[in-house]
Amino acid sequence: MSMGERDDRYPVTMEVRPVGFLARSYDILVDGAHHGSARQRFWGGVVIELEGGELLHLRRKGIFSASWRLELGEGGTVVARAEARGFFRRSYDLIVDGRRGRMEPQRLFSSRRDYVVGHRIMAWTRHRGIFKRGFVVHARPELGQAEMLFFGWVAHIVRQQQQSAAAAG
Repeated sequence: MSMGERDDRYPVTMEVRPVGFLARSYDILVDGAHHGSARQRFWGGVVIELEGGELLHLRRKGIFSASWRLELGEGGTVVARAEARGFFRRSYDLIVDGRRGRMEPQRLFSSRRDYVVGHRIMAWTRHRGIFKRGFVVHARPELGQAEMLFFGWVAHIVRQQQQSAAAAG
């Protein structure tokens, strides 16, 4: 399925697109409506401000860690966690609001990543293109906003890390 096609199983679409060419700020659109903004920090964290004024922080557990957490407010309660599985850090265990799932690549060289809970794909994401920095998440309607944001951003950051590693070595 191409990026422009609509899949009825995943009717909710969240698009995160950069504000400018080299900007580290992003607009968050859900089904075409502005839903918030995000700012990616230099060391990999993300600050997300939603339309209602709610502030979310995506942080790494440690500087060189492959573990992530999503917090409500500055230093607030942790609502989501992601832990890397395996040496190559391609798959992650995600825990959001007590629900366990996993993020895994669809195929070895695919840019698509699926968010699977049990045996059901709840959402999937794919980068917009080789020279584009935004991403799109296609989700089922029962997926919560925090879950969709967390899955999308972790997949985006993992892809950035893999691109950097490939360019360096």
